[in-house]
Amino acid sequence: MQPKRLPYLMARWFAAALLCLATKTDHATAQTVNPKTSPKVVVVSFDAAADWLVDEFLARGVLPAEGAFARMSRSGVRAEAMIPINVASTSPSHIAMFTGAYPERTGIVANTFLQPGDAVTRGSSGFDAPIKAETLWSAAIRQGKRVICAPAVGADHASPDRAATLTFGYARQEVSPFVVWLTPSTAAKWQYGDQKIEHARALAVSANSPGQLEYKFKSGAVPLYALAIDRSFDGKEIFDAIVLDRDRDLSNGYVGALKEGGWAPIDFSIEGHRLGSWIRCLGLKPDLSEAVVYLGAVGLNPGGPAEYIGEIEANIGFWPDGVDNANQNRGLISEQVWFEQAERLTGYIKNLILFNFKQPEWALLFTYFPILDDVEHRYLLRDSRQADYDAEDGQRRERYARRVEWAYQHVDKILKELMDAAPPEANFVVVSDHGMVPTHTAIMINNFLAESGFKVAPEDQAEVRAQVDGASAHLYVNLAGRQKGGIIPPEKLAHYVDRIAAACKSLRDPLTNVPAFHVVLKRSELDQLRLNDAERAGDVFVSARPGWSLSARVLPEVPVFVPTTFRSDTRQRVAVNKKVEEFLLSGGANETGAGVHGHVSAHRQIQAIFFAYGPNVPARQTGQVNAVDVAPTVASLLGIEPPRDAQGEAIFTPVY
Repeated sequence: MQPKRLPYLMARWFAAALLCLATKTDHATAQTVNPKTSPKVVVVSFDAAADWLVDEFLARGVLPAEGAFARMSRSGVRAEAMIPINVASTSPSHIAMFTGAYPERTGIVANTFLQPGDAVTRGSSGFDAPIKAETLWSAAIRQGKRVICAPAVGADHASPDRAATLTFGYARQEVSPFVVWLTPSTAAKWQYGDQKIEHARALAVSANSPGQLEYKFKSGAVPLYALAIDRSFDGKEIFDAIVLDRDRDLSNGYVGALKEGGWAPIDFSIEGHRLGSWIRCLGLKPDLSEAVVYLGAVGLNPGGPAEYIGEIEANIGFWPDGVDNANQNRGLISEQVWFEQAERLTGYIKNLILFNFKQPEWALLFTYFPILDDVEHRYLLRDSRQADYDAEDGQRRERYARRVEWAYQHVDKILKELMDAAPPEANFVVVSDHGMVPTHTAIMINNFLAESGFKVAPEDQAEVRAQVDGASAHLYVNLAGRQKGGIIPPEKLAHYVDRIAAACKSLRDPLTNVPAFHVVLKRSELDQLRLNDAERAGDVFVSARPGWSLSARVLPEVPVFVPTTFRSDTRQRVAVNKKVEEFLLSGGANETGAGVHGHVSAHRQIQAIFFAYGPNVPARQTGQVNAVDVAPTVASLLGIEPPRDAQGEAIFTPVY
């Protein structure tokens, strides 16, 4: 391993000094063992919890001495850093942690990749592709343990390898969120019942509204109706709320009466499931010159058994869905609304875990929080080359820094609540899948391949195509007999691979003239990255240097290099043409975000966290560990054999 940089070592020293000032009361708790009780393990994954940021925040006191991370640091096992697998992204990293095996063995080589039979332009998802290695939940069940995944990346109850004893999968969006502009109307008649209303005006959807006042499910649309009301009884027509209803009859109830800034839930019963959405009044002028409501997304959680899903829906409520990047990109929802969404989903997952603590006879519980990943993708503004770095005379950078700090403080507080509420025999293993890298420029890699002389479109003529995952990409030749509709004869594969690799090695940073790609490897060379799955790895693999992301989109009018931003003011400033502005407007979080992952594991900022704490966990610091060590460590705490395909090893010996 390469030695750590001096600032990193100093951060460690300051963090250790700070923690020594804290009380040692929880050390005894960590060492207490009840030999009559079988151990339990709670695996908590904080997506994108960056080890370099946790170090900094502990050293500076952003994460308090009485918080969960500080408690684990002084009274449990804390790794110097956890080295993620290549590619360091959500699905491959979680599957590696939960199998103890590298992508060469799991087959999950990226968030998006090609399988034999896929068309070269349409990738498979690492979130639902078959896992070739045994998972930790499968191994535990095989050895007689009850396991709960609520939720866990890789567990969706779709197949035996993706199902625990009890599975509550991460929600899949059934209905997209919409912003709806409303205007007064005289066409509709309402029944008010016994509601005390001085004035009322029906509202209709404006002709130029971004969205409609309805939820469109596969089974049909559910319309809503809007009424502006004045409840002041002062002789003046001053509207103070918008009532949303399903039938224009308030005598039998209604969805909610929303003041500006207010939220209201709406429930649906769809195919036996309790689904729902959160609605917000984004704007309301007393004279109705502005009336705007927001219909949040609707998500459906896969899982089973059905009785378990029903219990969650009845006791915890419907999944509130997460942050709405698309509408924030368009300026239709504010930063405040976005963070309210992030906080609501985090609270729901916390309540879900507390509910599962009460399930009978469980031994292993997995859960997952996306909030750090969501926040860092948009607010990790730390590189002077980032387009937003000097915006607002530096005030944007300072505000964004506080947003990131808040997110870490928020999960620290929730983790402490969970530790305090867990059964006394529960051990916590707290991990992340990867860190996060401040990013300034996106590389349009398929555009670059086209400029280098390869056909990348249309599908039936494409010679080569890149499948992108953040800062890395698998590049596939459209090989006859392997890809659906493949056109390149097998005897020409080596020639294409040589040309693609040479082109990628030639791409250079226009500012520094340094090669843009840190790694360019042929499939035959991927053993060194533990990434060589013969069926799924690309013919060429590339990974960009820190500060760069990749986009797989084919947009001929967009240049190869595009400054990344999601802010409308910056977008208008850096876009060289309308197509670039449209690209940035629709860019994904791991494509045009301020923070990006998907790098190779050598980079410090992509490194993940590993903490463990509980009655069977010793109190000690340890050196760097590997992501594949997580499954063997959890198995050791449970007293079972690790998954059959595990390549890692236990990080510490439990105390019994």
